[in-house]
Amino acid sequence: MRHIPLLRAEVTTISPHGFWVGAGGEELYVAFHEYPGFEHATVREISRIEMVSSSRLYWPCLDIDIDLATLRCYGFAAASACAA
Repeated sequence: MRHIPLLRAEVTTISPHGFWVGAGGEELYVAFHEYPGFEHATVREISRIEMVSSSRLYWPCLDIDIDLATLRCYGFAAASACAA
């Protein structure tokens, strides 16, 4: 029998300035000023998150799709993830 890995993401913390997402073994920050589609969303809308692939997150209530590599470059992981 083949093992099928489950992709899982969750919002771990929400603040007035953004929120943290745990996905793929890492935690990334989503700042409202970088992603204004979340700024006026409810906690429920932000918390309903799907990891549609190993590299993409999707919020169906808001129709927002974000690539994890983009979050790494524009979130708090920017210094280490995008330095080339």
